[in-house]
Amino acid sequence: MARYLPRSAWATIYTDASLDAPAAGVAFWAASQYGRLIESAPVEEPVHDSLLAELHAVRIGVNRTLKEWPEVRALRVTSDSKGALQYLRGDVRSKKRKDVMELVERTLQTERDVYLRFVWVKGHQRGPGTPAYVNRRVDEMARLALRQAKEAAQQG
Repeated sequence: MARYLPRSAWATIYTDASLDAPAAGVAFWAASQYGRLIESAPVEEPVHDSLLAELHAVRIGVNRTLKEWPEVRALRVTSDSKGALQYLRGDVRSKKRKDVMELVERTLQTERDVYLRFVWVKGHQRGPGTPAYVNRRVDEMARLALRQAKEAAQQG
């Protein structure tokens, strides 16, 4: 179905997270024919492992992109977290990780019918090319958001 959607229906999202439990920061970079969205933020709730942090990054990126661009009907979601992508694709299911499965469900339940394609990109890579460059930028942004989360926790 999705491969027949026009280019105007697609957006690409790169996501990343940074964790110093229980604080986490997330970031995403989205692009479509409608422009770019680049955001980072501390995660509002305590996060105790990197899998949850990465899933929060994907959830926030997907939700913000769909809210900003109602015309988008397909998302290419790119992450350097193989574990998060395996859960989101349905390759892994775990009764022991209810927290993970609930976050996966929240991510996949979008407000409208949207095709989600999950793509892995090697993290912390050097060199030219859009995937490497954007992955480095969202990694930097997620680390900055983590610092903000830690500062807020110290003040609060």
